Amino acid sequence: MNNFWMFWGGTSAVLIGTFWAGVGVYTLMDRKKWAARFKIQANRYAADKQVKKAARVILRHQIFILLPLLLLSYPFFARLGMNFSWTELPAWWVVALQIPCFMLIEDFLFYWAHRFFHRPALYKKIHKIHHEFVTPTAIAALYAHPLEFIVANSLPVMAGPFLLVAAGLPVHIGTLWLWLVIRVLETLDGHSGYDFRLWFPHKLIYGAGARPHDAHHSKFNGNFASFFHHWDKLHGSTLEVKARPNPAAKEGVTLAES
Repeated sequence: MNNFWMFWGGTSAVLIGTFWAGVGVYTLMDRKKWAARFKIQANRYAADKQVKKAARVILRHQIFILLPLLLLSYPFFARLGMNFSWTELPAWWVVALQIPCFMLIEDFLFYWAHRFFHRPALYKKIHKIHHEFVTPTAIAALYAHPLEFIVANSLPVMAGPFLLVAAGLPVHIGTLWLWLVIRVLETLDGHSGYDFRLWFPHKLIYGAGARPHDAHHSKFNGNFASFFHHWDKLHGSTLEVKARPNPAAKEGVTLAES
């Protein structure tokens, strides 16, 4: 596989495949009520009609926005020196340092882009689409206006790898893929509506997770960050979150229109 297909085809497959595989798992979980005791908004699930609408919008965005953006990105990453060699893998400690760096850069850019879209004029015209999901579910993670899909959901994710490569630091294509899997899992978890105590990314990688973002969708303002809490704390945009769901609670559930 040449470098172009590795970057464009491989990266597209990682992003799109991880997203829809994760959505499939969470959707099945919603329908079968397997983890109802971990629901943050007890007895509430997004309506099927709303989920199907989101699926159509996201597929269009992935085909007509994401794929072209990755196509345009390839020349920059290639010329700046991204490592595409599978015989020259990075040391584990390099990956271990780069991934948190990507998280911090993404978190900073996403926080301000997200907060910017909550300005009244922009919220009404752009970000309100995402907030049609008052009861979050995994597919809501990428349900957004096209401009927001680019500015908040796409560019901050690629910014870290791009900045490191531009600075002359070696970034391997495999590291990029690992980072993208982590980011997709994080946003799916954040929008899932479930608070799993032992879910690996939620407990060991970042400090936010489903409960803070669930509060964001319930109250429409505050808790703007993705991975960490520090920007919300520094700028007074932290929201109080609900207590953790009781795993011993009864699992009877009903479908709620959101």
